[in-house]
Amino acid sequence: MRKHVAQNLLETERSYVDGLQALIEGYLKPLKRPENAGICESELVDKIFYQIPEILEHHQHFLEQITNRTRSWHPRQKIGDIIVNTFTKDLLVESYRAYINNFLTAKAAVRMAEQAKPVFSKFLEQCVRENKEKQGLADLMIKPVQRIPRYELLIKVRDPNKTLLQSTDEDHPDYSSLRLAQEEIRTNMAERMNRGEQEVEEMERHMQLLRELEALIEGVGELVAAHRRFIHQDIIYEMVSQPGSKKERSLFLFSDQLVCTTYKRRTGSLRRSSMNLFSMSSNIDTASKYKVLWKLSLDQIEVIKGEAVGSSRVNLEHSIQKLEEDLSAIREMVNMADSLNSPHQVRQEHTSTHRLWPDMTLTELLHDLLEVAEKQLQEKQALQLTMKTHANTKLELTTSSLEGMENFIYIFGTPETKSSWETAFTDAKQKLASSKQCWDPVFLKPIPIMKTRSGMQFSCASPSLSSVKGSNRFVWICNSDGYVGQVCLLSMEKDPSLAACISVCSARIFCITAVPAINGAKRTSKTDEKAQAAAKKEVQQESKGGNTDSSDEEVSSPAHIPPIRTQPSLAPFLAPQQVATDTEDDAKDTNNKKSPDVWTEMTDKQKHEAQMREEGEDEKARRAALGEGFAFRKTSFGTAVQGSLEDLLVSPSAAHNTMWLGTEDGCIHIYQCGDPENIRKSKNRTKLQHTAAVQDILYLDNKVFVSLANGDMVVYRREPGCGWDLQQPITLTIGNVNSPLHVVLTIMGLFPGCGCQNNIMIMNTTSLTVEHSYEVTDDSSRVINCIVSMGLGVWVSLLGSAQLRLFHATSYSLLLEVDVAPAVHKMLAGSDAIIRQHKAACLRITALLACKDLLWVGTSAGVVVTVPLPHITTNTTSLRHVPTVLGSSHGHTGHVRFLTAVELASTKRMGNVIMGSLKSSSSWRSQDEVSPVTPALSMLVISGGDGYEDFHLSFPSDTAGRDDSTNHLLLW
Repeated sequence: MRKHVAQNLLETERSYVDGLQALIEGYLKPLKRPENAGICESELVDKIFYQIPEILEHHQHFLEQITNRTRSWHPRQKIGDIIVNTFTKDLLVESYRAYINNFLTAKAAVRMAEQAKPVFSKFLEQCVRENKEKQGLADLMIKPVQRIPRYELLIKVRDPNKTLLQSTDEDHPDYSSLRLAQEEIRTNMAERMNRGEQEVEEMERHMQLLRELEALIEGVGELVAAHRRFIHQDIIYEMVSQPGSKKERSLFLFSDQLVCTTYKRRTGSLRRSSMNLFSMSSNIDTASKYKVLWKLSLDQIEVIKGEAVGSSRVNLEHSIQKLEEDLSAIREMVNMADSLNSPHQVRQEHTSTHRLWPDMTLTELLHDLLEVAEKQLQEKQALQLTMKTHANTKLELTTSSLEGMENFIYIFGTPETKSSWETAFTDAKQKLASSKQCWDPVFLKPIPIMKTRSGMQFSCASPSLSSVKGSNRFVWICNSDGYVGQVCLLSMEKDPSLAACISVCSARIFCITAVPAINGAKRTSKTDEKAQAAAKKEVQQESKGGNTDSSDEEVSSPAHIPPIRTQPSLAPFLAPQQVATDTEDDAKDTNNKKSPDVWTEMTDKQKHEAQMREEGEDEKARRAALGEGFAFRKTSFGTAVQGSLEDLLVSPSAAHNTMWLGTEDGCIHIYQCGDPENIRKSKNRTKLQHTAAVQDILYLDNKVFVSLANGDMVVYRREPGCGWDLQQPITLTIGNVNSPLHVVLTIMGLFPGCGCQNNIMIMNTTSLTVEHSYEVTDDSSRVINCIVSMGLGVWVSLLGSAQLRLFHATSYSLLLEVDVAPAVHKMLAGSDAIIRQHKAACLRITALLACKDLLWVGTSAGVVVTVPLPHITTNTTSLRHVPTVLGSSHGHTGHVRFLTAVELASTKRMGNVIMGSLKSSSSWRSQDEVSPVTPALSMLVISGGDGYEDFHLSFPSDTAGRDDSTNHLLLW
């Protein structure tokens, strides 16, 4: 009987080893061959088959030992000692633990590879056909998860015909070994593997349910995520704008988000009030249709109750009262209009672009207005009646998103279902808030930026926007010495590295921001294309010397624009609020008027002398042309094309993303994002001159907001699908020379705001007026230095201060004050006493960045600290707990000049970067194995400052102080 059980163990072990070998020989090795590199990326292959070779090696040795014992079988043969020796090895236990932890990541990698490359799916199908057992990749991958518990079944007491232990007498020499093997397998591996298998199976059930919901709900996007759980679904009614009208909806509650959909029953479908995870997919009504109306994170949704409900009711009553007063006034106006004896026709001049209303009498107009007001009153009264009728089943939600604040009113079938949903929603929000893990910043590496001129210091940085999908992105890093402005381009392709350093202007660069391309700028109409071609031909034929060769930069013009003329040359600088587009060396800021052939043959010195001699004539030509209302664009060979600003700016280049750089001398330089060589040659650059230094630039909603040192806000606009109106910006006077505008930011992603002295001004994007302003401190002599907004929180630091203040974005109340000094002093504890005292005496905040649930704070001491962003709702009035401030052990020797963040091009981690920064590859691999590949790990934070310092070093090294004067970028 013992021999029969041992033979069964041998056969199952051989089958298991064959399965592992099939993974190696049939999948891993073929995918690792150079000729198959296009089937699946090497990083994904490593994730899919992680720890399989190690596990196979252990079991091959175990199989060999079992085979030898069964071949020489006799009644007193032992087998338990082999089991004990094999399954008590730390390496085997660790391999299985790592495999279980990585299993979901491996399955996610398989799905990612299948979605990315159809050839990988074909490869999997071919492997199934070639496998003699016809087992697929998923069948083979689950075997290590299920294997260990089966060893325990073979040993432990259950059936004397099937177990070794029961078939072995107590006086048998193998009995004690088998008892020990049973105990070791159960305590060290089986229980852990059982738990791991159960977790995997449960996760698979969750994933399958999410996949079913993903296929069921139209427009829901990607639901499948390792952290997401489906919790609850309810069929309810939503109150809509029509009086007394309501529509059937479905609310899908997940562990991290809420989805509202339309609900349409098909013939024969059954209605259920709710379904939940415990009934799983068997109770999902797949016969009904769902279409997404909105999908929001739970952080963005609040239930209106208590005082907020009362306030909502009061506001509704107030609106009804106002509408009734308006109706009374309009009726009086109608009566007065009817009594008029003279004609009272209202004429509206029609334009080619819009029409407000046709010609009508004043009485007709007032009747229309009366009808609109009555309709609004009916809607409000119907809503009021509903709120009273369904007081016990009514649920009000308020949501905040990039589109703004919005309220929804839902009616549940019974008070019990409403209460049940509220409880589930509240629990989900609490669990999300408590288990929400802030991104744990991992320091990657420092990058030294050598100075091309003495005194060069970082000032600001911004990631560019990629114009072409899949193209390389850059982070533009600005530095200057007060005389020359320079841009360093950090390439984000694979291992981040410095691609170029380019001089762009002759002034200090204060700010930089990325501006997206015109949406739909490319014309597809054949008529427009012909008009553009004709305009180009006309420009070429009328150019100086009749040269019709195409230049590096073409100008396209719609058919309705007058013919474009040319001028020999232009002076480099234009009057305030005018524009010139250059294509020569930005650092020189000069123009030329030589023909292409002569100009290209001249030396740089001859070119410069010619430019200086002709500068006076250029200035006269420029002033005369500006008086005629024209602007200019220079071609790459030095001639200047003259025409209206729209002609010159609405061109093929308008479809490109751009970078706007603001300088101390009041200029804005606009560059296309793209090849560094084009930037170096100053191709496609636009230059705007202002009356004061440019402090900050913000892009929002097809507008660019520019804050100036004289207190003005300049706003550049563009209509959707059109170019920028750079000739007629709007200038708003908000501050003055003594109260300049320091920073511009977006509040809740919706409203532009700016810091002016000790006030925050919030503007209306439509009317371009200041709607709200509030003080961040009572001391009017204090000046705002840094502001950053995230969600419903606005973080502010004052000039010369090490304290942060958190304000509510809508109520403007002060929620919290945080002092970063203790965390900074802790990091400086190992520094020299004199240096420590000096940095502590002048400690202040120099940079702020909100990214990945963390507030990043740069300081004058060179220490970078992080603060977890607290959860803020519309009803939050104060925060009881001060978040923990943590300092990074890696920082700068001098000031932190800027902080910026860039989203990586894909969800793959920057393996090359991190592998180079860690002590060993095993530490990276073990960290990588336990979490699926998700976009949550695709942000890179960059700090720029003076020098680099590891604050963990408590003793001076040989290289201490050597790089203190070298600018460094630090990557997390």
